[in-house]
Amino acid sequence: MSYFEFMNSSGLFNYMGLVYSWFMRIVLFVLLLTILLPCGARDVYRSVSEDGIVIYSDTYRPGAERVSVSDQGHAAVKQQAAQDTPREAYQTESNAQYQIFAIEQPENDETIRSNEGNVSVGLALSPSLAAGHVIQVFLDNAQLGSDLTTTQFSLTSLNRGTHSLQAKIIDAEGAELMATDPISFHLRKASIKRP
Repeated sequence: MSYFEFMNSSGLFNYMGLVYSWFMRIVLFVLLLTILLPCGARDVYRSVSEDGIVIYSDTYRPGAERVSVSDQGHAAVKQQAAQDTPREAYQTESNAQYQIFAIEQPENDETIRSNEGNVSVGLALSPSLAAGHVIQVFLDNAQLGSDLTTTQFSLTSLNRGTHSLQAKIIDAEGAELMATDPISFHLRKASIKRP
């Protein structure tokens, strides 16, 4: 009896073939998952209805802006659509260049729950920010960091409690052209009560 006849008669080849078959199936399944899983990611679009209601959808609508969703579940808007209709807008009499400038997100008196203390902020601005103009953001009446040229940003590591928020457009000479109405929002964090 040869070696191969012995191995075949004992069923060891059959057993090894079965193990190899299952191993290859698992490898193939994991490989397919890693290839196909990113295909499930879809684009999200944000639009504002005629009534001023913000709509998020996976279907593109005319005038909608593409939104990328981060790991933390916060939406970061890549582009600001000029057609958005804000609920409140404030304009100084000294400048009629900007028709719309308002804080859309968060809403006034909104309660936000974030243990990390992160708050997404969205400004409505129409027309787009002119060259040489910047946006200054004030949190609790104190200016935040550097000047911005974007209408979408995040506030990070805020303490729990009530905060006020306002934004202003500043021209190249440092003069205030326009300001949003100040809003208030409430940041809540989970707490662990000890006995």
